[in-house]
Amino acid sequence: MGQSKAGLQLESKSMLEFTLQQLQQAGCSPLGVAANRRHPIPYLFNNKYNMKITFDNELYSGPLAGLHSGLGYLKAWSEWAVVVPCDLPRLTVQALTSLIQCALGGPKPCPTVIRQGGRVNPLLGVLPTAWHHKAGHLLESGLPRADGLIQGETLRYFDVPEEDWVWRDCDTPEEWQALQSSNKLPGSQIGKPV
Repeated sequence: MGQSKAGLQLESKSMLEFTLQQLQQAGCSPLGVAANRRHPIPYLFNNKYNMKITFDNELYSGPLAGLHSGLGYLKAWSEWAVVVPCDLPRLTVQALTSLIQCALGGPKPCPTVIRQGGRVNPLLGVLPTAWHHKAGHLLESGLPRADGLIQGETLRYFDVPEEDWVWRDCDTPEEWQALQSSNKLPGSQIGKPV
């Protein structure tokens, strides 16, 4: 992308602030922001989001290191954490609420991840905070891929169609421009549990 995704501007807010706002309005609290010390994050003038920034262990970086530090921080407050990256410009409170309901609303809570167009994303979902131990073990074993966290686990999938813009992230400047300028609204495509 060439710059920190957290600092990208969307309607006069950084993507970090936009994401925190969506999570807070969906009832998530406290909020943990996993960050890498090498990537600047935007300054928020006040902490109205009840959030703490946790940094990756200096030995490790990448998405799994972020999951390790974020889940480890949130473990003191909850058994579960909603995990989303800060580059989802079409994320909605309704979509987050549906995801949380899918994971925690039944008789037995279950780790739940987004499956969009058949592709599973371990960085989008509701995960047990206790998995921070597994993330740490994977990192120490030289297995830094985030999908290692969900391998061998019983999961629930929150299926969304490929064309659903709500859960689309931005990994390139072209994707950012397409998602930012798109007139497509997420509408009722909020996914369904499987």
